[in-house]
Amino acid sequence: MPFRKSNYKTTQIILWCGAIFVTAWIVLGLCAAAFSGWNDFIAMLAINIGLFALSRYLIAPISYSYRKPFLYLPILYVVTIGIVFFGLLYVSVWLGAATWEHEGDWEISNLNEVISLLVLPAFLGWMSYLIDRAKIDWDNLLALEAEVLRSHFFPHFLKNTLSAFQILAIKKPNRAAKIAEPLMQIFRYYNDIHDQQTHPLGAELEQLKNLCKIYRLQRSKKLRLVIRCVKEAVYNIKVPAMLLMTLTENCCLYGIVDDPRRPLHLTLDLLPDGRLHMCLTNFRKQGRATSRESTQLGLPLIKSLLKIYGEENRIDVIDDTKVFTVMVLWKDVE
Repeated sequence: MPFRKSNYKTTQIILWCGAIFVTAWIVLGLCAAAFSGWNDFIAMLAINIGLFALSRYLIAPISYSYRKPFLYLPILYVVTIGIVFFGLLYVSVWLGAATWEHEGDWEISNLNEVISLLVLPAFLGWMSYLIDRAKIDWDNLLALEAEVLRSHFFPHFLKNTLSAFQILAIKKPNRAAKIAEPLMQIFRYYNDIHDQQTHPLGAELEQLKNLCKIYRLQRSKKLRLVIRCVKEAVYNIKVPAMLLMTLTENCCLYGIVDDPRRPLHLTLDLLPDGRLHMCLTNFRKQGRATSRESTQLGLPLIKSLLKIYGEENRIDVIDDTKVFTVMVLWKDVE
């Protein structure tokens, strides 16, 4: 999920140890006549766990470090299982459990069962490695997708802001010159955080001042933005870069933000489950297309980005004839 990643190592260890234990129990149950009870069971179980760990943390990683892992994988497994098998044979001779017939042949009554118990944990270790590898690849893919989506925010934001700057530069050059300073501050801000997944919400709220300066100079009117923070802890919650800026800019472009009787309302609250609840409400301009239709790229970008970070994150849009409301639920990334 840079995107959020959860630690499932303890759960994986318990599950795989349980799988090895149950497998050994079943095999020994089916082949009970070939073994001598609990002594064999405990010994083979210890060997199973050792082979599983060897397969998972040594053989499979070494094999996949080469360009053709399936060429080296069976060779390493055969060599490892052979070493373990002949080691068991040596221990059996040392303990006096194996006999050498006068013709020179070994008498091994449970050869098939022993080989099965050696191959099975090695296979499970390989599968465990593949599952972990697939999870890492999936996490990396989601992280890359999130990075691509985040990279779209600033160009989208900049396009709208520079369009306002261009129009003002043609009509009122003196006022356009005053936009340069807040615009450069936003540039520097994005340059500092563009390679970060998330950053504190308080830092983005500071940049809203520069955004308001730009649109105030464009319209020659004071922008009415009311920010209500229910809990101060929300300032430290980390959110995706340009999230709040994009939402506020859409309100400035397509809503009414200069009427003192109908200001833009931004409410920030922290829910009991730890999620940030962000709600922006502003009045629509008469005779204009709905904000949902006008925003085009901004809201879909936010929706896609929030989904990547987790199903508990979402954006809801309420668009009626007079009021346009956007509600965002965001779970802070650890």
